[in-house]
Amino acid sequence: MIVLPNEILKNMLSSEGIVEVGRLEAVIEEAARKKQNALELLVSKGIISKDYAFTLLAKHLGAQRVSFNNTGIDENVLRLISEDVARKRKAIVFGRDAAGAYLVAMEDPTDLQTLDFLSLRLGGQIRSFLTSDEDLNKGFSLYGKELTQDFKEIIETEEKLLLATIS
Repeated sequence: MIVLPNEILKNMLSSEGIVEVGRLEAVIEEAARKKQNALELLVSKGIISKDYAFTLLAKHLGAQRVSFNNTGIDENVLRLISEDVARKRKAIVFGRDAAGAYLVAMEDPTDLQTLDFLSLRLGGQIRSFLTSDEDLNKGFSLYGKELTQDFKEIIETEEKLLLATIS
Protein backbone atom coordinates (compact mmCIF):
# COMPACT_ATOMS: atom_id res chain seq x y z
CA MET A 1 0.00 0.00 0.00
CA ILE A 2 1.25 3.48 -0.83
CA VAL A 3 2.50 5.50 2.13
CA LEU A 4 0.28 8.47 2.89
CA PRO A 5 2.23 11.28 4.61
CA ASN A 6 1.34 11.44 8.31
CA GLU A 7 0.16 15.07 8.24
CA ILE A 8 -2.16 14.38 5.32
CA LEU A 9 -3.42 11.23 7.04
CA LYS A 10 -4.11 13.20 10.24
CA ASN A 11 -5.91 15.96 8.33
CA MET A 12 -8.06 13.58 6.32
CA LEU A 13 -9.09 11.36 9.22
CA SER A 14 -9.58 14.12 11.78
CA SER A 15 -11.55 16.36 9.40
CA GLU A 16 -13.96 13.52 8.73
CA GLY A 17 -14.17 12.62 12.42
CA ILE A 18 -13.23 9.01 11.74
CA VAL A 19 -10.49 8.67 14.35
CA GLU A 20 -9.87 10.66 17.49
CA VAL A 21 -6.69 12.74 17.10
CA GLY A 22 -5.00 11.28 20.19
CA ARG A 23 -5.59 7.70 19.04
CA LEU A 24 -4.42 8.55 15.54
CA GLU A 25 -1.20 10.13 16.83
CA ALA A 26 -0.54 7.04 18.98
CA VAL A 27 -0.92 4.77 15.94
CA ILE A 28 1.35 7.02 13.86
CA GLU A 29 4.01 6.91 16.61
CA GLU A 30 3.68 3.12 16.84
CA ALA A 31 4.02 2.83 13.06
CA ALA A 32 7.19 4.94 13.16
CA ARG A 33 8.66 2.78 15.94
CA LYS A 34 7.86 -0.41 14.04
CA LYS A 35 8.87 1.13 10.69
CA GLN A 36 5.43 0.36 9.28
CA ASN A 37 2.98 2.23 7.09
CA ALA A 38 0.58 4.10 9.44
CA LEU A 39 -2.36 3.55 7.08
CA GLU A 40 -1.72 -0.22 7.04
CA LEU A 41 -1.44 -0.23 10.84
CA LEU A 42 -4.79 1.55 11.12
CA VAL A 43 -6.31 -1.16 8.93
CA SER A 44 -4.65 -4.05 10.80
CA LYS A 45 -5.91 -2.67 14.12
CA GLY A 46 -9.44 -2.49 12.71
CA ILE A 47 -9.65 1.27 13.21
CA ILE A 48 -10.49 1.78 9.53
CA SER A 49 -11.40 -0.70 6.81
CA LYS A 50 -9.06 -1.53 3.95
CA ASP A 51 -11.68 -0.22 1.55
CA TYR A 52 -11.74 3.12 3.37
CA ALA A 53 -7.92 3.25 3.35
CA PHE A 54 -7.97 2.89 -0.44
CA THR A 55 -10.63 5.61 -0.64
CA LEU A 56 -8.29 7.93 1.29
CA LEU A 57 -5.37 7.05 -0.97
CA ALA A 58 -7.41 7.62 -4.13
CA LYS A 59 -8.60 10.97 -2.80
CA HIS A 60 -5.04 12.03 -1.95
CA LEU A 61 -3.64 10.89 -5.31
CA GLY A 62 -6.53 12.35 -7.29
CA ALA A 63 -7.06 8.91 -8.82
CA GLN A 64 -10.09 6.76 -9.45
CA ARG A 65 -10.34 3.35 -7.79
CA VAL A 66 -11.22 0.10 -9.47
CA SER A 67 -12.25 -3.20 -7.95
CA PHE A 68 -12.53 -6.34 -10.03
CA ASN A 69 -15.46 -7.37 -7.86
CA ASN A 70 -17.47 -4.70 -9.67
CA THR A 71 -15.53 -4.32 -12.92
CA GLY A 72 -14.76 -7.01 -15.44
CA ILE A 73 -11.42 -7.69 -17.09
CA ASP A 74 -11.25 -7.97 -20.87
CA GLU A 75 -8.94 -10.98 -21.18
CA ASN A 76 -7.90 -10.03 -24.72
CA VAL A 77 -6.69 -6.64 -23.50
CA LEU A 78 -5.14 -8.22 -20.39
CA ARG A 79 -2.82 -10.31 -22.54
CA LEU A 80 -1.42 -7.30 -24.41
CA ILE A 81 1.30 -7.32 -21.76
CA SER A 82 2.87 -10.49 -20.42
CA GLU A 83 2.22 -11.80 -16.94
CA ASP A 84 5.87 -11.16 -16.04
CA VAL A 85 5.58 -7.49 -17.02
CA ALA A 86 2.23 -7.15 -15.24
CA ARG A 87 3.64 -8.61 -12.02
CA LYS A 88 6.87 -6.61 -12.18
CA ARG A 89 5.03 -3.34 -12.84
CA LYS A 90 2.08 -4.26 -10.53
CA ALA A 91 -0.32 -3.24 -13.27
CA ILE A 92 -3.24 -4.99 -14.98
CA VAL A 93 -4.57 -3.77 -18.34
CA PHE A 94 -8.27 -4.48 -17.93
CA GLY A 95 -10.06 -2.67 -20.77
CA ARG A 96 -10.32 0.30 -23.10
CA ASP A 97 -12.51 3.37 -22.85
CA ALA A 98 -14.65 4.90 -25.60
CA ALA A 99 -11.75 7.11 -26.72
CA GLY A 100 -9.46 4.06 -27.05
CA ALA A 101 -7.30 4.70 -23.98
CA TYR A 102 -6.12 1.61 -22.13
CA LEU A 103 -7.54 1.19 -18.63
CA VAL A 104 -4.86 0.07 -16.21
CA ALA A 105 -5.31 -0.96 -12.57
CA MET A 106 -2.17 -0.22 -10.60
CA GLU A 107 -0.80 -0.42 -7.10
CA ASP A 108 0.53 3.12 -7.67
CA PRO A 109 -1.39 5.00 -10.37
CA THR A 110 1.12 7.86 -10.15
CA ASP A 111 4.11 5.70 -11.18
CA LEU A 112 5.19 7.74 -14.21
CA GLN A 113 7.86 5.26 -15.26
CA THR A 114 5.30 2.44 -15.53
CA LEU A 115 2.74 4.71 -17.21
CA ASP A 116 5.31 5.77 -19.84
CA PHE A 117 6.44 2.17 -20.34
CA LEU A 118 2.87 0.94 -20.86
CA SER A 119 2.01 3.82 -23.17
CA LEU A 120 4.99 2.98 -25.38
CA ARG A 121 4.43 -0.79 -25.19
CA LEU A 122 0.71 -0.55 -25.98
CA GLY A 123 0.99 2.35 -28.40
CA GLY A 124 -1.76 4.42 -26.82
CA GLN A 125 -2.92 6.56 -23.95
CA ILE A 126 -3.22 5.11 -20.46
CA ARG A 127 -5.88 5.85 -17.84
CA SER A 128 -4.59 4.61 -14.50
CA PHE A 129 -6.69 3.46 -11.56
CA LEU A 130 -5.75 2.65 -7.97
CA THR A 131 -6.39 -0.94 -6.98
CA SER A 132 -5.60 -3.29 -4.11
CA ASP A 133 -3.19 -6.23 -4.00
CA GLU A 134 -6.19 -8.56 -3.91
CA ASP A 135 -7.53 -7.13 -7.15
CA LEU A 136 -4.12 -7.32 -8.81
CA ASN A 137 -3.96 -10.99 -7.81
CA LYS A 138 -7.38 -11.59 -9.40
CA GLY A 139 -5.98 -10.18 -12.62
CA PHE A 140 -2.78 -12.21 -12.35
CA SER A 141 -4.82 -15.38 -11.85
CA LEU A 142 -6.43 -14.88 -15.27
CA TYR A 143 -3.05 -15.37 -16.92
CA GLY A 144 -2.87 -18.85 -15.36
CA LYS A 145 -6.45 -19.62 -16.37
CA GLU A 146 -5.56 -19.77 -20.07
CA LEU A 147 -2.55 -21.99 -19.36
CA THR A 148 -4.74 -24.40 -17.37
CA GLN A 149 -7.32 -24.48 -20.18
CA ASP A 150 -4.61 -25.18 -22.81
CA PHE A 151 -3.14 -27.96 -20.66
CA LYS A 152 -6.60 -29.51 -20.19
CA GLU A 153 -7.20 -29.48 -23.97
CA ILE A 154 -3.82 -31.14 -24.62
CA ILE A 155 -4.60 -33.91 -22.12
CA GLU A 156 -8.05 -34.49 -23.64
CA THR A 157 -6.57 -34.68 -27.16
CA GLU A 158 -3.85 -37.09 -26.06
CA GLU A 159 -6.44 -39.18 -24.24
CA LYS A 160 -8.60 -39.43 -27.40
CA LEU A 161 -5.58 -40.39 -29.52
CA LEU A 162 -4.57 -43.05 -27.00
CA LEU A 163 -8.09 -44.50 -26.87
CA ALA A 164 -8.28 -44.51 -30.69
CA THR A 165 -5.03 -46.49 -30.97
CA ILE A 166 -6.16 -48.97 -28.31
CA SER A 167 -9.52 -49.64 -29.99
